[in-house]
Amino acid sequence: MKNTTFLKFLEFPCSEDCVVSRGENGFKLDFSKANALDSSYSATKSTTKNKGMISILMLLILFLFSNISTAQITLDGNPSDWGTLLASPGGIKARITDPIDSTDDIWTLGSKDIQPINQWAWTTNGANDKNNMANVGYYFDGSKLYFFADRRANNGDSAIGFWILQDSVGKLGVTSGGFSGQHVEGDILMISHFVNGGAVADINAYRWTNGALDPTPIPLPTSGLDARVNVGTVNSPPSWNYVPKFGDPGTYPDSSFFEGFIDLSSINFNLSVCLGTFLAETRQSQSLTASLEDLARGRFGSVPEPKTLVGSSFCSSVPNSGTITMASSETLVSYQLVNNSNDANVQVAQLGNGGTITWSNLPAGSYYVIATNTLSECQIEIGRPTLVTIIDSPTVTVNSPSKCANDPAVTITATPSPSGTYTYTWTVPLGANNPGNVASFNATVAGSYSVSVSNGTCSGSGSGTLTVNPNPTLVTNNPAPVCAPLTVDLTLPAVTSGSDLQGGTLSYWTNAEATIPLNNPSAISASGTYYIKVTTSANCADIKPVTVTVIPVIPIVINCPQNSSTSACAYADQAAVVTAFNNWLAGFTASGGNGTLVTSGLQNLSAPNLCAGGSVTVNFSASDDCGKQASCSATFTITAAPAVTVTSPDSSSTSACAYADQAAVNAAFASWLGGFTVSGGCAPSGSYGQVSA
Repeated sequence: MKNTTFLKFLEFPCSEDCVVSRGENGFKLDFSKANALDSSYSATKSTTKNKGMISILMLLILFLFSNISTAQITLDGNPSDWGTLLASPGGIKARITDPIDSTDDIWTLGSKDIQPINQWAWTTNGANDKNNMANVGYYFDGSKLYFFADRRANNGDSAIGFWILQDSVGKLGVTSGGFSGQHVEGDILMISHFVNGGAVADINAYRWTNGALDPTPIPLPTSGLDARVNVGTVNSPPSWNYVPKFGDPGTYPDSSFFEGFIDLSSINFNLSVCLGTFLAETRQSQSLTASLEDLARGRFGSVPEPKTLVGSSFCSSVPNSGTITMASSETLVSYQLVNNSNDANVQVAQLGNGGTITWSNLPAGSYYVIATNTLSECQIEIGRPTLVTIIDSPTVTVNSPSKCANDPAVTITATPSPSGTYTYTWTVPLGANNPGNVASFNATVAGSYSVSVSNGTCSGSGSGTLTVNPNPTLVTNNPAPVCAPLTVDLTLPAVTSGSDLQGGTLSYWTNAEATIPLNNPSAISASGTYYIKVTTSANCADIKPVTVTVIPVIPIVINCPQNSSTSACAYADQAAVVTAFNNWLAGFTASGGNGTLVTSGLQNLSAPNLCAGGSVTVNFSASDDCGKQASCSATFTITAAPAVTVTSPDSSSTSACAYADQAAVNAAFASWLGGFTVSGGCAPSGSYGQVSA
């Protein structure tokens, strides 16, 4: 693994193997060659090269206000000014300490400078001492990019150089692999060839032109670039802990330290400040076709670091609730979300703070982010395209049953669409039992039953209402019995007085199941048990029996005795008349009828007087409970006896002489007595008393 010294101010990006700490000489980062910038990404550079000049000015402002020391780099092959500069705060700069053991990243498979980047390959292993770098770094002052590299041994032909790559070039793989990215027209290779056994440095610059490395060196020095190696032994900065293969620790033997610069604004190069990658290298010999050996790679801080965007899926039940998340950000970098379909900005750009950035409340669509370094104005596109998708939320319907208060429980059922496996969360009315995670259940409590269904991703909700309708209460009052041919009217209010009908309608039936209707309930002519049912508009009902009594007609049978007419003489006395009269009255009888017979006409009657005679007429009647009546009449008559008439003979005065004897007198007297008669009355009789002739 490599270590790098880099100022936190510049937010120089590192992989997960990079650890930031502050020491006496500024921020320290453990920087991994194996992991930094390993993922390929696309960079959108400034649209015109003129933008490069503006970017340089921005970086120059950064430089002026970053409180860095007045130390400058002098190209003389002496690294002392590098030690001072890198230890001071501020600025765009970095130092990588490259392992010199088997953990080093090196070139493999014959990788060469003349090859396209996609033909390069790397692995993990130790490098040859003359090609083994220990320290690599750069510094950007706003227009000039300074860089350095060293090697552990200076014996033997070799080369040490620095690629200024405009594209972002990253390693592929974990312990070995190829490279991502590609050469861009104008990429510069600054290289020092160590020839004649490594004692003489031959410094050249090459340009990638027309898809290949132009083997003709760029003349040096120019106004745009220059490079030097140390001549003779020089001291290394103490903090670098450099140990040469041959020589004293902390010293660079001749031609062991290489430094140079390139003026990005120079017309000789006209390179944008939005550089992608710096790559230090060594190779076996001065030949451009020689195999490359050691490598150290990093990213220029003027270009925003590539990031990963993660788009979300949201449910249609929560419209425009999508998010795009970027797990980390850089300070001094503005992140503008863009609609991929029309390249229109979405929401306000967010300034990085080192932490997570999230764009919320997004509709479904395709997006990307333009990351802009606010100082250099260098831009890259991130995550194009990143999708925010919408997931159809399930819908759910809940039935709305109704029941009567006295009915058994009804079933509440949630029916989600589409069908599938769901989790159910119910909200039920106060007093109802919450059923838990079920699709249906029985309920009796009126109110709203709402449910949220979730398939683990999206949820939907619905509700239904259980209506509990009041039951009517029917009270029946048996109507009074009637006698035929009268009828009973069950529709009279009195029959259902005391009921709570709840606005229901009454119907009349001949059976308790209410399947056989009662015809003409207002004129029932037959006794029996009938049924009255009340039904409300909610189909709640109550049914009760009612008893009808229609009394059938029973005729009244009435008897009167024959008229009686008897002479008073037929009776011995008045008592006999009374007896006869009472016996005659007993002939008045009544039977039959409905209920209790009530008779009249026999009260307060007296027999006729025997002597006076007379008659009694009886008007006899009988009525029953049904109001039927029957009557008859008869007369009891006593005929009075005629008056007693006494007839007497005329007085007789005769001389005694007229009679022969007493006997004749007696006979004449008796004859005269015979002249006395009695008539009339009943068996009249007379008495002469004690008379004699």
